[in-house]
Amino acid sequence: MLVVVKPELYANIRWYWNEDFTDIAPSVTSIKDSAHPFELPEGWAQEDMDMYALRGTIAHWQAEMFYKTGEWPSMTTHPDYERLVNYTSEVIKKPLVPEACNPKGFLEMYPRYQIKEVERAVFYHHPKYPYAGRFDNWGQDMAVLEENGNIFVGDFKTASSYPKEKLDGYFKQILAYAAALKVELKLDYMPKAVVFPLNPKNKCGYGTPIECTEPEKYLEMWKNDLIFFYSQPGIMEAKARALAKMTEERKLAAVTK
Repeated sequence: MLVVVKPELYANIRWYWNEDFTDIAPSVTSIKDSAHPFELPEGWAQEDMDMYALRGTIAHWQAEMFYKTGEWPSMTTHPDYERLVNYTSEVIKKPLVPEACNPKGFLEMYPRYQIKEVERAVFYHHPKYPYAGRFDNWGQDMAVLEENGNIFVGDFKTASSYPKEKLDGYFKQILAYAAALKVELKLDYMPKAVVFPLNPKNKCGYGTPIECTEPEKYLEMWKNDLIFFYSQPGIMEAKARALAKMTEERKLAAVTK
C-alpha cells in the first residue's frame, strides 16, 4: 500500500548537524515526543505550559552563565523575566517567580558534583538510528574514585515533585545523552544519570540529587523510542527535505558573510 505523507507532518522535528556538516540527525526531544506525544492537562492553555517551561529556562540560564563567566547573574536580567513574573491565568493564579528555583544553592550544598561543561552538544553516529541533541551538563562525581567511573550527566529540573513516572522520562532522556557522551569521551562505562531537582516549593529552592539506579532499563526504553521514530512512514523523506533546506541555508549564510 502506498503511504502518502504530507511534508508538514514532520515539520516540528529538530535536526542537528554532525561535526563536518555532512549529515543530520533528529534531536532526542523530537524522538521522545514522537513516541510519547504530550497532551496539555485539562483546562490548561499552551501559554500556561510555556510559562512553566520559561521558569526552568531562566534557572538553567543562570547556572549556564555562572559556568561561562564565573559569576551568578541576577535572574531579573534575563530578557523574559518580566514576561514571566507578570503572567497569570485561570491555571497560574500567582506569578511564577524563577528565584524559587535555586541552582546556586544546590551546587553549594552538593559540591561533589563538579561540572566540567554546560550545554554540551552530542551527535550519536549509528548506522540505523542516529540522534543528536544538547544537554545541561556533565562532570565528575568527586565522591567516586575516578578509576571506578565517576563521570555523570546532570540535568537541572524545576518540577515541584518527582514521582516515578516523571523520573522515568527524565532518566530515559538523560541516558540517551549519556550513551552519546560515552562514545565521544571514549569511556569504557556508561556515565551516571543524575537529576538535579530545583524544587520551587521547597523553601531552599532545591532538593536532594536523584541518581538513576537502573540504567539498562532506561536505555532499553530509549532504544524502543528510537525504533518507533525511525519506523514511521516518510521519516527518511522528511530527513532528506530537512538536509536539503539546512544545506541551502548554510550556503546562503556563507554568501552573506
